[in-house]
Amino acid sequence: MPDVGEAEGRLQGSHDDTERAAAGRAATAAHAQVSWAQLPEEVLVQVFAACGPDVEAFALRTAALVCKAWHAASRSNLLWKELCAKLWSDKVYIKDAIRGRPPMDAYRESLADSKREYLELDELVGFEWSFRFKAAAGEHWVETDPWWQEDGEAVRVKFGRDGRVMGRGQVHVTQQFRWRFVESSCGMVRRKGSFIRVNEFPCYIVSRHPNWGFILQSCWVLHTSFPMPHRGTDAFLEDENLTVTVEQQKDEANEYNARVTRYFFNFFGEGVDPEDRAGLVEQFLDSEEEDILNDFVQGSSDEYD
Repeated sequence: MPDVGEAEGRLQGSHDDTERAAAGRAATAAHAQVSWAQLPEEVLVQVFAACGPDVEAFALRTAALVCKAWHAASRSNLLWKELCAKLWSDKVYIKDAIRGRPPMDAYRESLADSKREYLELDELVGFEWSFRFKAAAGEHWVETDPWWQEDGEAVRVKFGRDGRVMGRGQVHVTQQFRWRFVESSCGMVRRKGSFIRVNEFPCYIVSRHPNWGFILQSCWVLHTSFPMPHRGTDAFLEDENLTVTVEQQKDEANEYNARVTRYFFNFFGEGVDPEDRAGLVEQFLDSEEEDILNDFVQGSSDEYD
């Protein structure tokens, strides 16, 4: 005969398994009732903030349409503060006025402003600029420029509100520079602050670096509104990748060179054979009389602390 106790034990075990299975199904159903819409806002914010470079489009166009909770989270100051911190982490310049805006507006406005290619007066005079010559300026200027030396630092320059250009550690301490805004260069006409002319050199054209800093460049020189990286450490700032060339500014470069040539002609006299003039110019640049030319052509540069 079957063991009654054993049978009862199997029956009880089966009953227990059924109860456990039912409890498991109930727990699963309970968990299923906790939807994404019920997640705390701070959790949703972290999810949205981790969505990558398209997060703004995701947050505004998709998440905001899901439900009221997602719409609120997608516009949360917590989210946009996090996004601003990530966006700005490797940037060297964001306008103070933009930093003071509500976070979502600050994010959008900073992206738009990063594409602005003109300088306001307070920006131009507020930065300490780094300066170097481009190779196109000529061997003489490259050899005297500390940036071109091994681990050399760029010259530091300030644009004064009074129109002076002041240098620290500059190449020629006897030069005198004056700056002004101009409306056009190389056939381009843009809003005020897009072009800057120093004395009668080819214009400096304003552009931006991927780090959101400003760049001033002509065919012969480069300025950055941030400490200029050493030679060979920032491909974006290497001569071959810079956009303003001698070809682009040939009219302004020729006009400037013609002015210098007229001065040399007057300095050396009309009797100088044109074939000998190049050699005399080279000797002149290597002589102690170089400062005479600098004072005449560039117009002594002031030092600043």
